Amino acid sequence: MDPILEDVAKNSGFPTYDRLKRGPQTRTDRKPRKLRHGGSVDIYQAIMLAAAYAGPKVRTEYDDLRSSLRDLLVDGELPQKNEITSSCGHMSAIAKKDLSHAEPIEWHDDALIISDPFLLFFLRWQRDSLSKGASVSQVV
Repeated sequence: MDPILEDVAKNSGFPTYDRLKRGPQTRTDRKPRKLRHGGSVDIYQAIMLAAAYAGPKVRTEYDDLRSSLRDLLVDGELPQKNEITSSCGHMSAIAKKDLSHAEPIEWHDDALIISDPFLLFFLRWQRDSLSKGASVSQVV
C-alpha cells in the first residue's frame, strides 16, 4: 500500500508543495537553516516542514509553527517572528497568484490555513517518511 500512497502524495500534493517551498524570487541567496536530523533548508521549506510536524492540520497557529520550528531546527537557527510571518504571507500571495486551483494555503490572523486536501496528505506523508529516517533530500 505504501507505494500507492507515495505515488498519490507525489503526484497530487507535491506540485503545490514544490511551488510554495521555493518561495518568491530573490536577488540574494537565502539563509540555509540546519535541521536537527541532518541537512539544511531555507525558511520556506522549514515552514512547510513545521506545518507538517504540527499536524498537519487545516489551521496551524503561529505558536504551533514556531514550536515545530524549534523542534526541527538546530539551536540558533530559529527565524524571528517577522521572518516567519513575512514568509507565510509570501506563500499565501504565491498561492493566490501562481496556483491555478483554489488557494491551497493562506496566511490569516497569525495562522497558516491549508485548504488543499492533497497538500495536507503530502505533508502527512512527508512527515511520516522523515520520521522513518528518510533524509530531507529523499522526501522533498
